[in-house]
Amino acid sequence: LALFADACTMTSPKIVQYGHGATGAISGKKALRAYWTDALARAPALHFTWVETHAGPDCAMVLYDDQTGRRVSEFLRWNADGLVVQAVALHRCMA
Repeated sequence: LALFADACTMTSPKIVQYGHGATGAISGKKALRAYWTDALARAPALHFTWVETHAGPDCAMVLYDDQTGRRVSEFLRWNADGLVVQAVALHRCMA
C-alpha cells in the first residue's frame, strides 16, 4: 500500500460482498489494508492479467482480467505527490 495516500478512498462491489461497507466504499489506508488482507485471504490465487491502460493527467484506467477471467476496470487518481487518493474497481456484469 506504499503507493496509496493515507487519506485514500476505494469503491468496489467486493467491499460490499466481503462485508467491509454497505455502500461499497472505504476510506483511509487502515481500512484499505483491512480490506485487502481479507480479500487476499479469501482468494489466495488472486492474480490479474493486464489488458490495457488509458491515462489522463492525474489518473489512469487499467483494464485487466481477474483470476476467474472476469474483466475488471480500475480507475486510479493520484495527488501531486504521486500517491493514489481514489481507486474505483468496476466489475463486468454477468448476465
